[in-house]
Amino acid sequence: MIFSGIFAGKKLNLTRTFILGALTLSAVFGLYLNFRQSNIKAQDLTRPALASQDIFTEVRGNKKWILLGDEFTNAQKTLKVGVRLADEFWTDYPNATLSYRVSGTEIVGRLRAQSLGSNLFEGSLDASSLKPGKYELVAEIQTDSNAVVSETVTFQVSYPLYVSWTLDWEGYDVSQTYLNQIDSLANTNKIPVTHFFNPRLFVTEEVSQSRARFLANWVKERKDSRGDEIALHLHMFTDLVKAAGVIPNEKPSWGKSLFGENDGYGVLTSSYSYEETLKLLNFSKEIFIQNGLGTPASFRAGGWFADEETLKALENTGFRLDSSGRTSYQIGSQSGLWDLKATTQPYHPNSLNQNSAQGDVLNIWEFPNNGADSYAFSAAQLYERFSTNLGSGILTNKKIVTYLSHPEWFSVDNPKMNELFGKIGKKTYRADAGPVIYITLEEAQQIWATNER
Repeated sequence: MIFSGIFAGKKLNLTRTFILGALTLSAVFGLYLNFRQSNIKAQDLTRPALASQDIFTEVRGNKKWILLGDEFTNAQKTLKVGVRLADEFWTDYPNATLSYRVSGTEIVGRLRAQSLGSNLFEGSLDASSLKPGKYELVAEIQTDSNAVVSETVTFQVSYPLYVSWTLDWEGYDVSQTYLNQIDSLANTNKIPVTHFFNPRLFVTEEVSQSRARFLANWVKERKDSRGDEIALHLHMFTDLVKAAGVIPNEKPSWGKSLFGENDGYGVLTSSYSYEETLKLLNFSKEIFIQNGLGTPASFRAGGWFADEETLKALENTGFRLDSSGRTSYQIGSQSGLWDLKATTQPYHPNSLNQNSAQGDVLNIWEFPNNGADSYAFSAAQLYERFSTNLGSGILTNKKIVTYLSHPEWFSVDNPKMNELFGKIGKKTYRADAGPVIYITLEEAQQIWATNER
């Protein structure tokens, strides 16, 4: 009995020991499984937490500037997004998805591999619905358990700032040196020039017919090869006015020409009546056609002296725009007829008040010479006009700045325009550095007229 009791006690102790051991082993194994599962989960969570540069080797957009407006195609308003991933990433996460999003907006999009197994992904962002502003885009990798965001890519959305460079051909001969300088400056900066050409060259005895044809062919060649515009510029030269069948006026005038001649150069265009202006314009257009210069669509009066009657005559002879408008000024004893701002944009002038865009307006457009002229203004002043119109650098509406130079005394204009275009060139759309686009006035008028409809 005693032996049986002892044996029974040992058996009980062994049973307890076995049960306790089993429980301990089970607990240890359970802890091991929990540890392993936790470790696996931890590893899954920590893999995407790699630094973004270890996953995204490249994130880029194909442009920094996108311009708004009906004149731009859908392709031009599309940002192409490209992302390149580290090769080893897909080994760990073959089922990960890749997308982009634009901060501060609801715009998101998928990025898809260029080919099977490729680590280069691309997507397209339609920016036409975005308001003007500066935006940040990020790419994002999404795994089953986490996400990694790339560094930001910035881009700007803006309306364009057009810049037109116009030349007022005064009606005198131009040296070959100046022609070469104009050609070089325009070509270097890829600027299409608006030539306000003067038909006086074909009726005066001061310039030979062969030289007049040479100058006409020079602007025609630039039009054909560089996309320049040939527009009309008139000073009320006595010989030109007589050739048009109009009796010349001697007054009012701001004085002799800059060459010291009393040849009618300074007589105001506005001194001629509506009927007389019609004759002058129609005669000038005939000379253009006879000499292969085409039919001009743009006009600028000598000394900017165009009034409401001038504008009506322009409208009724088929001109689409005038560019005589400007800020207030005075030449000699004559006060200008315009009182616009440096920021004034194209408008239809009132039939009784050329400085107003209200009320009964004409169909013709006024594209002011709001950038000033490079003979009377310094390079700093010219650039100030540009900066005033550019503002913050991102435009909520399209704008244009129009500059004026003179071929006849381009030695004065050349260094100023070189400096000016050197600065403006750092903000061009062509260089993907800003919203600036060089344009002729005829092209600009077509854009404004189309957007007006």
